[in-house]
Amino acid sequence: MTRLIANTAPAGGGPVVVEVVALVVLVEAVVVDVESTEVVVLSSALVEVAVASGRVVPGAAPDSAVVVVGPGPAVVVGSDSDPVQAAVTRSRARITASRFIGPHYARSPHTGEGSLRPVLKERPVIELIGAPQDLGQVRRGVDMGPSAVRVAGVISRLNSLGFEVIDHGNIDCAEMATASPGADSARFLDAIVADSAQLAETVETAVRAGRFPLVIGGDHSIAVGTMGGVAAVEPRQGLLWVDAHADFNTPETSPSGNIHGMPVAAILGEGPDSLVNVAGVNPKALEENTVIIGLRSVDRLEADRLRESRVSFFTMHDIDLLGIASVIEEAIEILTSNGVENVHLSFDADAIDPRQAPGTGTPVVGGFTYRESHLMMELLAEADIITSADFTEVNPILDDQNQTAELIVELIGSLAGQRVVKPGT
Repeated sequence: MTRLIANTAPAGGGPVVVEVVALVVLVEAVVVDVESTEVVVLSSALVEVAVASGRVVPGAAPDSAVVVVGPGPAVVVGSDSDPVQAAVTRSRARITASRFIGPHYARSPHTGEGSLRPVLKERPVIELIGAPQDLGQVRRGVDMGPSAVRVAGVISRLNSLGFEVIDHGNIDCAEMATASPGADSARFLDAIVADSAQLAETVETAVRAGRFPLVIGGDHSIAVGTMGGVAAVEPRQGLLWVDAHADFNTPETSPSGNIHGMPVAAILGEGPDSLVNVAGVNPKALEENTVIIGLRSVDRLEADRLRESRVSFFTMHDIDLLGIASVIEEAIEILTSNGVENVHLSFDADAIDPRQAPGTGTPVVGGFTYRESHLMMELLAEADIITSADFTEVNPILDDQNQTAELIVELIGSLAGQRVVKPGT
């Protein structure tokens, strides 16, 4: 077995802190929880660890070491037949990549002990809500997104991870053929507001019942309704927006008038009054706790607005330079700063590179790879900060054999605690 460090103790006794630079190892590992001073062994697995920089603390067992990863479980490297007995002091290490072969589970908040049950912010019941909205953009077919994701097996995937799923079905959305388009600067505004209000009511009911609302779109304008529902219960919301686009336009700055390019602005309190005030909550998220990840197509005036805001954002250039793990680590700190405990994830399928996700209406080359997408969800699951989520812009008409919907289901699985690249591997 490859050893992470050569020495195990200093001359004067006590733990050793070793600086690690550009180290990649394949080791036997024991996964432990270090939330308190008590070490709880949860599972063992083979793990490939790439450490850019950070601290490695030797364990009490011979030839073992602990990579302390921050808010998630630590990885105790060494003999899996001789688990670590000593308490571990939490510190931070930067993990640029990790691949677990076999299960990797977090502590269950329901039992307080190590468990094979995955965790989604203390809500074991997920309410699946379809929002077949397609009025926020011009390409037909995105209204079939909820059906495509169901066909791809989202319910069975979540059931296999230990969750009870209540399928609410789809909300009733206006039809493009009969809805009034209204002003060119905010197309189909009245119909989108009405649909958003209905979605907000449905989401609010789920949250008040103690369920995790998982909304499937539909175009990205649905996020106004989703956020309205969660904010009606708890206004202090963080917002993680994963998208190739900023969606930070208003009718005054939008080149197209398509409302799927305006939801972040509306959620934060800017835009048409009727849209901003959906569910009677304004704003629906805290601007300083809003993070956009994956940007690579931003309109000129929209970019000006973004730079002048308190929204944090990471372009694909930033992700190429820093790595997705570092970006997510920083995003988690921003999302949960100032005591914020509720974070909504809004994921647009076009955040992923179109080679992996062709079935979306506004694809932009240079997006997240398959593994970057999964690692993002895995790290969010380990941090356990997500209290509601929507996945949007899956368009089966533009897809190749439901490839995009199937990938979205995989990513939902990773967010829910699954730690394999594909089922059965």
